[in-house]
Amino acid sequence: MTFRHFISVVVAAVVTLPVVAGAQAQGPGKPPEQKPAPAGEKPAAVSIAGKWTVSIDFQGQQRTSNLELKVEGTKVTGTINSEMGEAQLAGEYADGKLKFGFQMDANGTPLQVGFVGTVQKDGTLAGTLDFGQGEIPWTAVRAK
Repeated sequence: MTFRHFISVVVAAVVTLPVVAGAQAQGPGKPPEQKPAPAGEKPAAVSIAGKWTVSIDFQGQQRTSNLELKVEGTKVTGTINSEMGEAQLAGEYADGKLKFGFQMDANGTPLQVGFVGTVQKDGTLAGTLDFGQGEIPWTAVRAK
């Protein structure tokens, strides 16, 4: 496996791990109506805890990963699983903004991967990931 191929697989794996946060799992039908917060109050925080499916389109190849997030206050921990293996992640979530990272082994070289994202109006997550080669967009939905 060439280093370039490896990096593309790593990026694909990382993106599918992504920072998937958003609305609470919903049954069939319409999502709950969200009412704006009264003036002077912050809107209620949306929980991102749980299992997510992350998608990334890197160099024309769609990759998916599984993400499990745990939230305690603003601290986020969890795991991300992809074809490259599993990694432990750590970060923070505040005011609808998610930021986390993890380290992977890239053929014996440590590779730091960072994700940033926000909760979207539809409850999904979207953002970018970076592993030193520029930002790559990702999205995530609640795992079914």
